[in-house]
Amino acid sequence: MAGLSDKRLLLQIEFLKEQNRVLKEHIHEKCGTKRICLTDSQRRRLAVKAKPLGAKLLGEVCDIFSPDTILGWYRKLVAKKYDGSANRKGGRPKIAKDIIDLVVRLAKDNKSWGPSTHPKLCSLPRASGQLFQRPADSR
Repeated sequence: MAGLSDKRLLLQIEFLKEQNRVLKEHIHEKCGTKRICLTDSQRRRLAVKAKPLGAKLLGEVCDIFSPDTILGWYRKLVAKKYDGSANRKGGRPKIAKDIIDLVVRLAKDNKSWGPSTHPKLCSLPRASGQLFQRPADSR
């Protein structure tokens, strides 16, 4: 039991030391507001030290920032680490060139085909102009 409480105390001390270092960096800086302005690096350092403490213990130890704020910084760090949005490709995959060529050839070879016969063909990309046109009398 003593080992567990000693470990928690060490974690608290590490967090407090880091919090003091961050605050000392702000003594000579002017932020322009009454709020403490932290850099991303400072938020990261505090969040990493605070995470093992948990919200309850952090509430007892930290008097400058709320536990929700600090743990929110940690959640954002984790979300940023696993954010794959830069690698995501959106939209529907393109239709293969050989399929487009085949549809264009079918359309040119079969002029009698129209939208009422094959409506799906009308929605495909066109190589040049309108391949299938509705007859004037069907409108």
